[in-house]
Amino acid sequence: MAVAKVKRQTMADQISDALMDAIMDGTIRMGDKLRTQDLADQFGVSRMPVREALINLQVSGLVDATPYSGYRVVSLDPERIREGYIIRQALEPIVARTACERITDEGVAAVEDKLGELEAATLDASPSPKEIYLCNREFHFTWYEAAGMPVVVEAIRAAWDKLAVYKLIYGRKYLRDREAGVRMVQEHRAYVDALRTRDAEGVARQLEQSIAMHEVDVPDEFRLDESAVSA
Repeated sequence: MAVAKVKRQTMADQISDALMDAIMDGTIRMGDKLRTQDLADQFGVSRMPVREALINLQVSGLVDATPYSGYRVVSLDPERIREGYIIRQALEPIVARTACERITDEGVAAVEDKLGELEAATLDASPSPKEIYLCNREFHFTWYEAAGMPVVVEAIRAAWDKLAVYKLIYGRKYLRDREAGVRMVQEHRAYVDALRTRDAEGVARQLEQSIAMHEVDVPDEFRLDESAVSA
């Protein structure tokens, strides 16, 4: 992988971003081993910031670490993906309902701002799956944090991290299917409408149905993403 050398400021973060981009565009594939020295040579840095970057990606759910073997990009596993959605379906409607009950007008405005960023990323003429994923994550956690349930929100965040590589690769569908992007934006607008009117039961029900749909559809989506990875 040809990668431009990075500056020494925030080196580990820059390397993390570059590796995430390489995973997204298929330069680095699912299950590929990430060798610290090889990456250090490619980035023109010492091994220390590369190790820090790999740890960052491990925390984000994109990389697995194995004793005596090193780091690998996680492989897409339909059962692992499905379990992540089961956790999300159990916890997120609870947090969403509570957040809707407790959120302030300023909080709703902040969520609307995040919706604007998500819409711009999704409906862009050349959408970036990475940008869509990051904007979608910001949208949801801006909303969830209004619940005042930090322990449960952290558990949800961990579930999102386990799904991160799948969500990133799955986001490529928005490059091929414009209507899928439009539907996703409409779904998120409905969440904001429910937050604005404080329809706690409605927003929890919408979210539960959406997550359940993704959990049921994992086998088909998994096959779609496998073809995308090999393309």
